[in-house]
Amino acid sequence: MNPIDLAEMLEEEQCKIDEDTGEVIPNPSKDHWGLLLLASQGDLRVKRSSEPPYELGYYIPHWNCYDGIEEYCKEFPTDPQCKCYEV
Repeated sequence: MNPIDLAEMLEEEQCKIDEDTGEVIPNPSKDHWGLLLLASQGDLRVKRSSEPPYELGYYIPHWNCYDGIEEYCKEFPTDPQCKCYEV
């Protein structure tokens, strides 16, 4: 799954995505097991914040705020998701 589709699916699950960093901000009233599962499969990265209290956060790998799938596929043309789109 490409980062754009992953972000869209996470937003449908009521997560917010920081467009500058790709950080996934979970909805505090929802269960976070899905994010943990995505992280354990390598679909999300986990890293600590650079400021105290140094909390762990979820991040979308290869995040860049693209204007659309076309821009993403120009940078990652071999991504299987890009074969569905005409660039």
